Amino acid sequence: MKKNKPKKKIRTLKSLKDEAWRLISIFVRTNGGKIEYNFCFTCGVRKHYKELQCGHYIHNRLDYELNNLKPQCPSCNKWKSGNLGVYGERLIKEIGLKKVDKMRLWSYKKGNNYNRQELEKIIKKYRLSTKGY
Repeated sequence: MKKNKPKKKIRTLKSLKDEAWRLISIFVRTNGGKIEYNFCFTCGVRKHYKELQCGHYIHNRLDYELNNLKPQCPSCNKWKSGNLGVYGERLIKEIGLKKVDKMRLWSYKKGNNYNRQELEKIIKKYRLSTKGY
């Protein structure tokens, strides 16, 4: 009699999104897994990566796009709603107005609609660079 192999459990889209977010958040807050202390993108305060949050320029969209994500202290990210005025100015200085405009337009098309393959690719990419965190 043949033994049936156990079926591989397929992860839910939510669990893939959660893991992708956890890994990319660590990547952003540790500057690619290179440092434990980083600076808030908007106010400049230096904190341990565990005390920082991963802030968005465009909220509820492009959750896994690095140009949209920067380390922020809880004060800027949560209490000042992302401190978006300063965030936008600094982002334009960092990547340029054309890229910011392109990202904004892309955010309307993409939103947070990531498929299983995209999420698995993100997880694989950032799992390697955040090993040990």
